[in-house]
Amino acid sequence: MLVIDRFEGDYAVCECEDGEFVRIARKLIASGAKEGDTLDPWEGGFRTNEPKTREARSRIRRKVRQLFSDDAGGDQTT
Repeated sequence: MLVIDRFEGDYAVCECEDGEFVRIARKLIASGAKEGDTLDPWEGGFRTNEPKTREARSRIRRKVRQLFSDDAGGDQTT
């Protein structure tokens, strides 16, 4: 599984499950793919995996809400 971190020219910089980054030619990625999308190998290229992408984005939203909630227990100065 790969996650698109960013685009640089004709390449997508993707993060692998082990935290390493690889560059993949944009022409090998299904059109419409965007930063944050999860990719799966498919027919000599890559296509987006919508269920995994939605799951990852939902997990990130929960973490951000938790981080910024009043219940986070952070040091608050009054």
